[in-house]
Amino acid sequence: MPPSISKSTLLEDNLTSDVRQRKNDLNDNPVSVDGEEIKGQESSTNYTDFKPEIRWPDLIVQIFLHSGALYGLYLLFSIKLYSFIWFIALIYGSGFGITAGAHRLWSHKAYKAKWPLRLLLVFLFTIAGQRDAYTWAHDHRVHHKYSETDSDPHNAKRGFFFAHVGWLFLTPHPDVVEKRKIIDMSDLEADPIVMWQKRLYVPLFALLAIAMPVVVPWYFWQENLWISFWTMFNLRFCTTLNIAFFVNSAAHMWGQRPYDK
Repeated sequence: MPPSISKSTLLEDNLTSDVRQRKNDLNDNPVSVDGEEIKGQESSTNYTDFKPEIRWPDLIVQIFLHSGALYGLYLLFSIKLYSFIWFIALIYGSGFGITAGAHRLWSHKAYKAKWPLRLLLVFLFTIAGQRDAYTWAHDHRVHHKYSETDSDPHNAKRGFFFAHVGWLFLTPHPDVVEKRKIIDMSDLEADPIVMWQKRLYVPLFALLAIAMPVVVPWYFWQENLWISFWTMFNLRFCTTLNIAFFVNSAAHMWGQRPYDK
């Protein structure tokens, strides 16, 4: 004779089964409360719905620089020969500060340099105007460690425009913010020249990236000051800027050489 089962036991089993089923349904179909997903008793940070916001001051700066560069390109055909030579020299010199300084030396530690060379490189890099060497190297290290992921400051998988310039005026992905905190920068923090430039970057930028390139042609061979500003600062600045941008965008999207080797 089978054991007897009370009605209360059957009711308890049914309730337990119903609760278990509801919990499974909740895990499979999360409920949204005030924009946050709740799965049973668990909660986790989810950035899949991250939407960047425009940083309007940075966007306005980029619009000014690039529209001004087009005007500078128009004026370039009217500058003096010495000014054109100066224009090319500034691009090559500041480019050397980027590649040999911020990139190979301070980002990748590809070689060692004594203080006179480091001072020269930080001088040339400041002419380029691409932020201070510490910040540039910081983001570049994050980029290489987490390339083409949400932790990459200029992730090329988010499209050409974002990798080229959009990342400069959009709020960074939360993963980028987190990874920036854990990248080791102790070697640069121990470099007095790098930290000196970081501390005084704004006045150094005004002096070396704007005033010096513009004033030299005007003072030494009487170039028109208006023309000198739009060509020697604006056009020259955007030229070196976009050369670097194309490495982040075009080279990563269509380049043939693996970037992680």
